[in-house]
Amino acid sequence: MPIMKRLFLYILFYFYRKYNENSYLFFKKPKNIMKKYLIYVWLFLVNYQHLVAQSTQKAFSEKDRVCFVGNSITHAGYYHNFVNLYYQLHYPEMPIETFNCGVAGNSASNVIKRMNVDVMNKKPTVATLMLGMNDVNRDLYSTITTDTSILNARIRSIELYKKNVEIIVKNFVKNNVNIIILTPSIYDQESNIKAQNMVGVNDALGICTEYLKGLSKKYNTKIVDFNGEMNLLNRRILPQNPDFKLAGSDRIHPDVWGHFIMANIFLKTLESPKVVSSVEIDFKGKKLIEKQNCEVNNLKIQKSQLTFDCLEKSLPFPIDEKFKQALSYVNFEKDYNQEPLKIKNLSKGKYLLKIDDETIDTLTNIDFSKGINLAKYQNTPQYKQSTLIYKLSMERHALIANNLRDLAMFDFAELMDMKNPNDIEETKAILNKKVEDSKGKPWYDYMGMVTKQYLINKPNEANTTLKTEELLAEINKENKPKEHRYFVVKLD
Repeated sequence: MPIMKRLFLYILFYFYRKYNENSYLFFKKPKNIMKKYLIYVWLFLVNYQHLVAQSTQKAFSEKDRVCFVGNSITHAGYYHNFVNLYYQLHYPEMPIETFNCGVAGNSASNVIKRMNVDVMNKKPTVATLMLGMNDVNRDLYSTITTDTSILNARIRSIELYKKNVEIIVKNFVKNNVNIIILTPSIYDQESNIKAQNMVGVNDALGICTEYLKGLSKKYNTKIVDFNGEMNLLNRRILPQNPDFKLAGSDRIHPDVWGHFIMANIFLKTLESPKVVSSVEIDFKGKKLIEKQNCEVNNLKIQKSQLTFDCLEKSLPFPIDEKFKQALSYVNFEKDYNQEPLKIKNLSKGKYLLKIDDETIDTLTNIDFSKGINLAKYQNTPQYKQSTLIYKLSMERHALIANNLRDLAMFDFAELMDMKNPNDIEETKAILNKKVEDSKGKPWYDYMGMVTKQYLINKPNEANTTLKTEELLAEINKENKPKEHRYFVVKLD
């Protein structure tokens, strides 16, 4: 039952008992009146506290160190970067540090092996965990079969996954790391895609998802159901658009806009809706009616114009063409990117809106009365500031995903047991053999490319790491909101 409804019922019940003349408690035992009154007040306050807690729910806390652990969908994906960007823009005074701990091709058993050297060494306070796509052993679903040996192999793969994921969770619990379990993103076996359709993979991921829900309850963790939410979206959109590709053209790896949808699912599950800022002014009454998440000063209202200064505590989230189509399928703008400016009781006519001497738009009194969402205006100074943060964030993400995590892919797999990690010739021999062994496989060309890049990038690893740290420092410097001067004047 919704909290507000419960509060209403408690209050209603109290007054009913108080004024019902036949009430045994209140009228046949007057001495109980104060006691019962205090009980109802206590119930009200307890539920009010829950309501306040819900309205300010956040996924992370100040100075959290968050490791996003996973496979290629995390390694090269964007969902965690969008979540991080949201925090950089909405909570500029509450810095957190996030780490991409995804490695392409990883299953839970691989994560166990690299846990200490690639995850725990970062001293996380929070860890998200998304695995399953490789654990189910997709090759076992390449054909529809009744072969008992293959069916049993599928079962064993899932059972091994369950065992290993719990080992990882226990490790986090032992080290006092708060866990956010992410159910695996979908394998798209429904869309009209040219890539081979290994029917049954998504069903196997569904089994993994149900297990993770139980595991989350067992260890009292937070959980984000990517699998369930993405399946629901697929089933809603596909009947109208059979070419809808939520999981990308290979049925596995979502495109940038798919990752934006995943980030929205993450926020929707763990983060209360929050305005960038909100300002409401009564022009006729010459007063500020309401402000949220901002400070408004120097409000001056004259015959046909008004001015005020506004210091917002957050910045709007810039929308890139790369993921703009995702907004058709999620309520991100409504829930997390509202920056309303509302001015009531303006006389009929058109008005010019300027911020810091920059012309933003020409609007009617009706537009202002309904309220405009400044987050949709790319020419505001705060949107331009956000765009700079976005560019820095994406630059940093590219360095990590396409360089440092590619190095990690080899360092924590083929090269993990090297006696002398600095032996270049031994490294080349091991990696070239890996490429040779992948001949005839779909990832042969990819392996050749990343092997070549590894040998180029490895000597510069320290410099690349330093660059990502410098970019983060620049983001944390540039994401502080600034006070802006607003100017609204009636046009003749």
